[in-house]
Amino acid sequence: AWAEVANFERQKVKTLEALETTLNQYTQFEKSTLEQVNALRQQILSLNVDHTDIAQLQQIEKMSKELIHSLNVVVENYPELKADTLYG
Repeated sequence: AWAEVANFERQKVKTLEALETTLNQYTQFEKSTLEQVNALRQQILSLNVDHTDIAQLQQIEKMSKELIHSLNVVVENYPELKADTLYG
């Protein structure tokens, strides 16, 4: 019985190590995404409204596309539940 407890605890350590790796990767992704958003924001804010700069606009478009492609957004359409109106 004690061996089972020890094995269970060892399995928790393995799981926590794997979780730590995953969290570190996620943290790096979040940091990178935030840096990209901030860089894009700075590029947009530095646009001169009195002077047309096609190269800068192309750079902004490129940065926007790269950022959008790096994001994975899942949207689900849940039904609107109305059972509460039947009993209210």
